[in-house]
Amino acid sequence: MADREAVGLRHEDWAVADRELSVVPRLNANDARTKSATSRTIPVSAELIRLYADYMHIEYGDLDSDYAFVSLWAAPQGHAMTYAAVHDLVRRLRRKTGIDYDPHWHRHAYATRLLRGGTPVEVVSKLLGHVSLTTTTETYGHLTAEDARRTLGRRLVRRHGGAAVIEPALASQCQEHAGFPGRSCRTLAAMRSRSTSVPERRAGPVPVRSRAAGRRPRGRRRR
Repeated sequence: MADREAVGLRHEDWAVADRELSVVPRLNANDARTKSATSRTIPVSAELIRLYADYMHIEYGDLDSDYAFVSLWAAPQGHAMTYAAVHDLVRRLRRKTGIDYDPHWHRHAYATRLLRGGTPVEVVSKLLGHVSLTTTTETYGHLTAEDARRTLGRRLVRRHGGAAVIEPALASQCQEHAGFPGRSCRTLAAMRSRSTSVPERRAGPVPVRSRAAGRRPRGRRRR
């Protein structure tokens, strides 16, 4: 979720029981806007739900507002927090802690973690609210070849009838994010297939067959 979307969240957008958060395009008093003109639902963690509950109980208190994030202390108190107010808060925190930080980094870190974990780029694009899949691939095409290799090693190849088959969605992700040609992916699948089909040898001494043991018993000569 973008920071401009976060300041436009309403209490009704939080589905606490389902651990979901809805991003709804609407007119907001603080000019907050969404990334796309269509609504989307984002799964959230139980920890985030607990943090939201603590925020409402400890800090939000008796303030009366439809917006989830409001001005708690500065005037006008209880009004929806603006985008400029968020960045002013971030600037003060950076000055106080000495840590270089930007709220938009959370969005980049979230997308990168999903892609490195093997989430299809189509799913990541929907969660981010991108209108076009190209926007996702161009923005988050900074994944290294090593990241792609780790993803491929875990999820690219599936077994089907004793043969290794490349998943189409994952092969597409490989080509788009790492610049790997399809032939390289197929080669990796073939190598993976050979490595899994050969049984592992057990360590230990190799039995040596003696010459005497290898001879066939001679039959008795006829007289």
